[in-house]
Amino acid sequence: EEAEQYKRSNAQEIWPVVKPVYEKMAEIVARHIEGQGIADLWLAGGSCMQPGVEALFRQRFPELQVHLPQHSLFMTPLAIANSGRAKAEGLYAS
Repeated sequence: EEAEQYKRSNAQEIWPVVKPVYEKMAEIVARHIEGQGIADLWLAGGSCMQPGVEALFRQRFPELQVHLPQHSLFMTPLAIANSGRAKAEGLYAS
């Protein structure tokens, strides 16, 4: 609990320590979406709300529309998939 409070209160201070983790995450994402025709990248989960994460992903993926929902802590994989369903309808065989 104490570490969680420290993280939230000192986000800029811990950014240099956690930034390499997010850079690795971005590289993993890049490998998985390469050649897939992806136009949008949705960030989800409480850790993505860390100041600096959205900017890092926008810089790494300038060709993509990077989304960070306001309450990404509460999103689930199903909600993520559902949020893009209407936009993607008709793009894939069912």
